[in-house]
Amino acid sequence: MNINPKAPVITNEDIIINAPLIDVWNIHTDINSWSDWHPDISASKIDAPTTIGKTFSWTIGGMDIVSTISELIPGQKISWSGTINGVLGIHVWLFRDMGDGVLVSTAESLDGDPVNEQVDFYQEGLDKTLRTWLENLKKRAEGMNK
Repeated sequence: MNINPKAPVITNEDIIINAPLIDVWNIHTDINSWSDWHPDISASKIDAPTTIGKTFSWTIGGMDIVSTISELIPGQKISWSGTINGVLGIHVWLFRDMGDGVLVSTAESLDGDPVNEQVDFYQEGLDKTLRTWLENLKKRAEGMNK
């Protein structure tokens, strides 16, 4: 699964994390523990195992979301999508071992009538959300290896 390249709101972000790929991957895909390291996420729940087609619920910024995992390549890629209040979000995460760290790249698209009506609002929010998510992931993963 890829993001919708024609969506009115798209954000692409990446970060280098100085930690082993397995640690970064495990932190990020342990959905039940997201709120332990990401202060904007107040709850997250998935019934094991994490597999394609599995749904999970999570709360970020006061919004309750149900997402479905659409692609899972262990250690490399996880994608999910979900709709809330008429907004379809498609989120893709890529992980690449760089030898001395991990390049984590994320892309998300938002589409739907509410987005079309407030493109700037949604763009600003998504940019901030993804940057914060990556910074929190980096902090958690690098903190494990000290």
